[in-house]
Amino acid sequence: MTDAVHTERVPIAPSTGISRPLRETLTRVAVVARDRAGIDSAALLLPIILVGLTQAHGLALWTVAIAYLVTNSTLAIRAPARNAPTAARWMTARLLVSVAMVAAGQLLTGSTGLLAAVYLPIIAIAAFAGHRFVVLTVAASIGSHFLVEWFEHAVFMDAVARGIGFAGAAVLVAFGTRREVARMQRARDRLRRAVVTDRRRARQIAGVEAIGRILAERGPAADAVDTVVERISAELGHRYVSIYLGTEAKASLVAQRGYSELIQTFDGERGIVGRVMRTRRPAFVPDVGADPDYWAVNPNVTSEICVPLLADHEFLGFVNVEATGQPLDSTDLRVMVAVADRIAAALIIGRERQRLSERADLFRHLHEFSEAINGTLQPDELFRAIVRSVSIVVEADIAALHVHDRESGRYLLRAVEGSELGTLGAEARPGEGMAGRAIRDRTMIIDDAAPRPQALRAVDAGFMPSTPPGPMLAASIPLIRDRAVLGALTLMRDDRSRTFTELERDALAMIGQQAALAVTNVQLHAEVAELAMRDPLTGLFNRRYLDPAIEQLFARRSRMSVEERVPLAAIMFDLDHFSELNNRHGHQVGDDVLRAFGAVLRSRMRSTDLVARFGGEEFAAILFRATLDDAMRIADEVRQQLAATPILGSSGEELSATVSAGCAAIGPDHESPDELLRAADVALYMAKRAGRDRVCAA
Repeated sequence: MTDAVHTERVPIAPSTGISRPLRETLTRVAVVARDRAGIDSAALLLPIILVGLTQAHGLALWTVAIAYLVTNSTLAIRAPARNAPTAARWMTARLLVSVAMVAAGQLLTGSTGLLAAVYLPIIAIAAFAGHRFVVLTVAASIGSHFLVEWFEHAVFMDAVARGIGFAGAAVLVAFGTRREVARMQRARDRLRRAVVTDRRRARQIAGVEAIGRILAERGPAADAVDTVVERISAELGHRYVSIYLGTEAKASLVAQRGYSELIQTFDGERGIVGRVMRTRRPAFVPDVGADPDYWAVNPNVTSEICVPLLADHEFLGFVNVEATGQPLDSTDLRVMVAVADRIAAALIIGRERQRLSERADLFRHLHEFSEAINGTLQPDELFRAIVRSVSIVVEADIAALHVHDRESGRYLLRAVEGSELGTLGAEARPGEGMAGRAIRDRTMIIDDAAPRPQALRAVDAGFMPSTPPGPMLAASIPLIRDRAVLGALTLMRDDRSRTFTELERDALAMIGQQAALAVTNVQLHAEVAELAMRDPLTGLFNRRYLDPAIEQLFARRSRMSVEERVPLAAIMFDLDHFSELNNRHGHQVGDDVLRAFGAVLRSRMRSTDLVARFGGEEFAAILFRATLDDAMRIADEVRQQLAATPILGSSGEELSATVSAGCAAIGPDHESPDELLRAADVALYMAKRAGRDRVCAA
């Protein structure tokens, strides 16, 4: 319908200076003035009046015109503004009044042929109003014109002929006008739809941009994803919205709107969602009833769009929208694809940020680990620090360290944290167990079903006798430095589902390097310290080591009660005529004599005894839990063993060397080391004065 059907009432603003009747009059005048159909109808009087000016019936014609204007204005004022059925009836009355006015003009002027054309604008006005109005108006116009022609000429056939001609013109005008009106209405509808579509697209674009800003500012956090779902529902007009994150095998619900109950996880096996998870392609289903894959959760749903979240060909999840009223269309699909791209990009960026944060944490933890293990040069302290501090970097329930023992050539358990795996010193044979496999293969070994350590099984059995303990997740890293395997560090987890991530594996490799470096430093330091404390010729301790060792021994002794103190004895040795031997046979032979005597002392003395090269050709031995008789017996055995040791001279001749020894002992009430060594030195002097190659006591 056009404005011709509806009349618009324009109220006059109330004013205290205008009376009510005047306001009502002004309101009626405003309605008539704004009534376009009434104005168009009044314009029809112009050709009738112009024709009437040439006739003798001017007064009657003016009377008809005034009556028409009053009637048309009255109908315009009294026509309802909003009740369409009632307004249509009033419009029909106005059109028929207009037709009657033209017929009256024809009768009064006698110009039936000239004024017949005035029917055509009325028909055109009716064509704008609608089909029903134009049919009624055409029929009324043809009938009126036929009756006027018959009345004026009194010849029926002439009236019929004129009526047929007029009818053809009237129908042509009605059809053409109505067709143009329909075309304009279609153009108007297209314009309206375009405006609605543009507004909808603008709203959707604004919604997508808002979602992008949310994700850019807050990342893919749970609260941000929930806000995104809320924006999709509120700004994009989708009542049912859900976002799932995960892999092609399993995706879990993160956020949703509109649902009272919703499936928490999808495994990709069924439904439209499962098809999207398998194919990684968006699904647009305008009618879910026609899709065999649709899995009915809400019976009121009519259409669905599911878009995967993809980044670098990796499936991250999906976003799903459903509609119960107006079906979703291709525009909704494009918008949801754009939203999915934004969410996927935010997930990737967030994951990269998380990885960067994790790597930053890793390097910080590695620095803490490095500080912890590099804070000592004592081997046992280092080994304990390694197993204690490794959990700073990589979480583990058990940490064990095996280190290569140079003297035995075996890999021994030196430290453990988190469980009593066994006695320290237990051997890890290459190829056996996690540590042995890492040592043999010289690479990181990871086993998701490593046997649980025996001692730990016993503990578990004690606490849970009815449940057999299962295997553990384990990783073992060889400690390699300069192509030498120094040992292996083994980590174990009870929860086998917490597999070692790629970042943790990288961390383990770096931990192995740092631990190997720390062990190497400790070993080098021990070697340097050993060299500083031992005589290079004899392999015995030197005076630098002997003096503080004796001080520590007597300091511990002084803290004991007299009853707890054990006897101590000392032996001072001096090689006989060593200067003459050097002068006669050379220093090389003298060095051989020193080496031989050092070997004799090492073979004869106990591991608890303290033996050192005192200086030059003099040697000292502190015997723990030994009496004076024990000291003299041991000293004499050493003297005899040296005398029986063959030594080759510079020319290959066989030489012999002898040694003199002085022995002394102290009881529980003596606390001075100087007193013991001084007494032994006096006894040595006595042995030399008595002819050498003998043992004396003081």
